[in-house]
Amino acid sequence: VSKCYPKETARLATQLMDLLDTHATVLDAALRRTLIQALVLLRNRNQLTPNDVLPLFFRMFRCQDKQLRQTLFKHIVSGVLQILVEHTGSTGSMLAAFELERLDR
Repeated sequence: VSKCYPKETARLATQLMDLLDTHATVLDAALRRTLIQALVLLRNRNQLTPNDVLPLFFRMFRCQDKQLRQTLFKHIVSGVLQILVEHTGSTGSMLAAFELERLDR
């Protein structure tokens, strides 16, 4: 939807990241996970880069929510592997496929 309304949603990602950064520890766990999923969706649609979200994801580990930390871990590893693939080419993609397969176990 954000691609269809670029003017209206130009600051959406920044607002979500600011909200999470300032109020993460007091937000409801389900709301926190939903906001993280929204950022992941924006990243998957190339509206954010891994470099945009990874620092926030690392800061979110301070929350006492095991399910959130597991989700963050998967997305952090995925983001780092995505950066690796961009910089190394096909060798990196083989490594990335192996690592993602290992995480799913």
